[in-house]
Amino acid sequence: MAVRIDIDHQRRLVEVRAEGEVGLKDVEAFLDTIIVENALSYRKLIDARNAEAKYIAADLVQLEARLTLYAHVDRRGAVAMVVDPKYVDLLDRLLQAGRPRRPGCTFLDATEAERWLVEQPEA
Repeated sequence: MAVRIDIDHQRRLVEVRAEGEVGLKDVEAFLDTIIVENALSYRKLIDARNAEAKYIAADLVQLEARLTLYAHVDRRGAVAMVVDPKYVDLLDRLLQAGRPRRPGCTFLDATEAERWLVEQPEA
């Protein structure tokens, strides 16, 4: 498993590439990183096309709870996730958990995701 996180403070952009098996601990590490780096308000482009989700139901409940807590933060940047088609429904559900006042969308095409992300207002 590899999750690479690049934070560009000047462009206010977080780029993530996930490959191989990705589980709850990996997602939590990503969330911790953007909090510590004060990048929650930045736009996020997450490319997970080559990732394989490894989770149990309890992991999803825990992750949804954490994302719901973030929904109360005023300044959160838009999230564009490029995913394998088999994960669209799951990731749409997780994006909904943190949705109020923060745009988020899943995509199958990276160019489309980038185009959409650039069009979103800064937080």
